[in-house]
Amino acid sequence: PNSVEDEYKASEVVIWGKVEKIEYVGLGETMNPDSLKIARKLVPESTIQFLDGQVVLKATLKVKSMLKGSLQDERVVVYTGLSGGSCGYRFEIDKEYIIYSQDYSYLYVFLNIDRDR
Repeated sequence: PNSVEDEYKASEVVIWGKVEKIEYVGLGETMNPDSLKIARKLVPESTIQFLDGQVVLKATLKVKSMLKGSLQDERVVVYTGLSGGSCGYRFEIDKEYIIYSQDYSYLYVFLNIDRDR
């Protein structure tokens, strides 16, 4: 893993936010509608549950502060796998995180802020 300083330098956007809501959704929700239509035609019936089943954690965070870059929204949504094996992260309600993103449309590197340290 890179240092916090390295991640900050490499990121277009850095957000400090608090998790307001956690949902479990299908992989299809993370796709644009055209790609989802194609996937539904190409994916074998035996694996279609990944598009519709609850296999992705969806965390909605209220932006407390923009540390780098700018966003017009006061909330961001982060999709992640359900476990470390799928490169997932277990966000928790009411906890604060710093989100690093190298692309405005894809927020993916995160660090829990521990207020007790």
